[in-house]
This record gives sequence, C-alpha cells and structure tokens, in this order.
Amino acid sequence: LPLPDQLKSWRRTLVAIAAASIFAIHTFAIPHMRHYGYTEAARFITSTPQFKGATVLVSSESGGEGLLVSEIAIDEPRPTRIILRGTKALADVDWSGSRYRSLFSTPAQVMQYLDQRHVDLIVLDTFSPEVHFLHDSLLRTAAEQSGRMHLLSSFSGETAAGPGQVQVFELEHARESQN
Repeated sequence: LPLPDQLKSWRRTLVAIAAASIFAIHTFAIPHMRHYGYTEAARFITSTPQFKGATVLVSSESGGEGLLVSEIAIDEPRPTRIILRGTKALADVDWSGSRYRSLFSTPAQVMQYLDQRHVDLIVLDTFSPEVHFLHDSLLRTAAEQSGRMHLLSSFSGETAAGPGQVQVFELEHARESQN
C-alpha cells in the first residue's frame, strides 16, 4: 500500500506498538493466588484466648509448615506461643530435603516427645504430599492410636495438586487423660 510521506516515518512506531499490544493482550495475566487454609488456621490459633502461650506442632508433607509459621508471625508480631516444625522437631532434614532422617521410629516415641514438650495443638493437612516423611506418618498414626488428639477445626484450601484441608487438633496431655 502506498502511504503518504508523513505515515512512512511512523510505520515502524505503529508496527512496534501493534506488536507490543498483541503481546501484552495475549501473554499478560495476573497470577491466581492459591488459598491453602493456613491463614484461617493461624487466625483461629491466635484469636482463641485459651491458646495464648500454647505450644503448637505443625507437620506437613506439602510445604504447610512454613505457611503456618509465617501466618502466625503476621498475626502475632510478638510471639506468645511456641511453634515447632515437624521437619525440625521430629526429624533431621537438610535445607534442600535431600538428606532426611526421622528422629523417631515408633508412634509411641512421637507421643512421648509431644508429652515432654507439652505440645497443646497439632496442625496437619490433607493435601497431596510433595514428599513422604516418616515422622509425619508416625505423628498421624500416634494421633489415631492414642485417642488423645481431638479435632478442633478444619479449614479448606487448595494446592496445585488439588483440594485439601488444614486441621487443628488439641492434644490431651497424658496427665490429663489419666484423671
């Protein structure tokens, strides 16, 4: 197409603007923020007066430990409770997860540790695991077998692998269950 002289000088600019516009329209997207349920679990723990000063153990095979710790830190800048991470308290794991060793070999040993540390709350999730940890399986088995863990609340969420729940349990201490 023959163009007037004025438009010839603008041709490159128009082509560049058109190409940039097409690129932006077809490739730009605001990423969807996943909702895991750990925000609500943290809010439940920090807003319940009876849990002030509680010792909380969080164990997750899907990255939930860090999520709960950060959410509680946001809600409670001056910590009033102790948060134990399963990968730190129940296992020896390097930062990349390539070297792993459970510190316990039976559910009874896990329960004994929970009693010694006076753990009040346990937070678990039901999301598809990214990795399998023996300590997490031992903790879940100990909870089922002991009859001393009581579900307080569940919070729905979703990971890339699918839906699940964050569950907050209260642990009845051994001395309380004997009374």
